[in-house]
Amino acid sequence: MERELFTNLMDRLARLQQARQRPPKSTYTHLNVLAVMLWAALHDRPISWATQRRNWPAHDRTRPLPSNATMTRRLRQPIINDLLEQLIASMTAAGQGQRTLLIDGRPLTIARHSRDTDARYGRAAGGMGKGYKLHQIVDLQGNCKAWRVTPLNVNEKQPALQMIEQLAPNQADTLLADNNYDANKLYEAAGQRGIQLLAPRRANAKRIIINRQSVWRLRAIQLLADDPGLLAPRRFIETCFAVQGNTIGGLGPLPNHIRGLKRVTRWVAVKLAIDAAHRQRRNQRGEAA
Repeated sequence: MERELFTNLMDRLARLQQARQRPPKSTYTHLNVLAVMLWAALHDRPISWATQRRNWPAHDRTRPLPSNATMTRRLRQPIINDLLEQLIASMTAAGQGQRTLLIDGRPLTIARHSRDTDARYGRAAGGMGKGYKLHQIVDLQGNCKAWRVTPLNVNEKQPALQMIEQLAPNQADTLLADNNYDANKLYEAAGQRGIQLLAPRRANAKRIIINRQSVWRLRAIQLLADDPGLLAPRRFIETCFAVQGNTIGGLGPLPNHIRGLKRVTRWVAVKLAIDAAHRQRRNQRGEAA
């Protein structure tokens, strides 16, 4: 399975013109660098493991393999993150439900005694934890439309605003969320893109003062009052998070060698690409997401 996923991802990367380019005075193309990174991520091993030929299949040991030092230097280049974003976007699974978007966050906790200077304490599953959080917007096919990784203590509204602003105008009809996203600025940002944010009000929410509210928020309140069932598909994003962590090469707990915000973000990007490959494979076979 790992080999099939790797071949699929590499075929997709090879179609990206920038991936085949080689920086000035460099021996290896971006494709060579990403191949090592993908192979390591598929096996949940460090980059240094994937730079050793003995850890590749016998028929694949002639491929160009950058050294660990070269990988460390090249992975810092912004082009790597750009190519991973393009890879994720190129692997959209077709089907119904792409006009409905879902937004939520998933904690990525690490040990509390870790010396990771970027990790922070915040709310996690079942209480407080230390680490990071993956914020994601997906459609009802599970396709990733936008994502961010932040320290765990960052308020969800901040990355949510950034992700909403990343969406194209009229990309969807509705954006479903929980009550953590019930904020004027998010309603307004989504509304400016022709997307109706729908989030339930908090149980202790104060009385609505009409002239202080976004018209998009007032419209959401009315829509949910008329039909609370509009929020029913919202829980599908939890299924997406579960599937991401329960597939070969998927996004499980952060391994010990992945620490620091930049490295965690890059690791998550590769895992989202692997998840997209899984989803596309299931879609082709007609299986459930």
